[in-house]
Amino acid sequence: MIFKVVAILSLVISLGQSWQAQPSTPKISKTQALREVRVKSFGGWKEAISEQGRFRILFPGTPRVSDEVATMTGFRFTSRPGANWFAYVSDLSTTVTDDVQRRNKYRESVKAIAHDGARVLRQNDIYLNGKLGTEFVLKGRGTMSYMRGFLVGNRMWVLSVDAFKTTNRGSTTPKDVQWFFDSFTFWE
Repeated sequence: MIFKVVAILSLVISLGQSWQAQPSTPKISKTQALREVRVKSFGGWKEAISEQGRFRILFPGTPRVSDEVATMTGFRFTSRPGANWFAYVSDLSTTVTDDVQRRNKYRESVKAIAHDGARVLRQNDIYLNGKLGTEFVLKGRGTMSYMRGFLVGNRMWVLSVDAFKTTNRGSTTPKDVQWFFDSFTFWE
């Protein structure tokens, strides 16, 4: 858990520094985002919507509202056996619209997060609603962390699953984590 909080805070801090604003892609409405989400429902999974955070996601159980990370709010669910599922949002003090700088900062922040013996197994660009994001997998001591981040304007969304049973888990995203990621959408 401490690794997760430090990782999210590191991502927020490193992404929120000194970026110049340039023209961005058109904004997406809530109606459009909900209509185009990849995973609309999944048997037994529970939907969480944050009107204030302007996002929607499914969890494999009933999530609870969480503000345990000082600068972020969202939802958390702990499953058995041993996994924490997070969906957080944060408003930063700077506005970001340049994809080249955004990509570089994503990569720099992932390197900064990988500490205390954690290794980056995979990192790649992803797109949602026409916006650039990042997805990466970290292997720590007894923990696999699967994370996605999107920074649009001054708003950042972070999705994460920390799995504590790491036997036979590699850099490939497990199906349940992929459903979690694909059930997420945001609107501006």
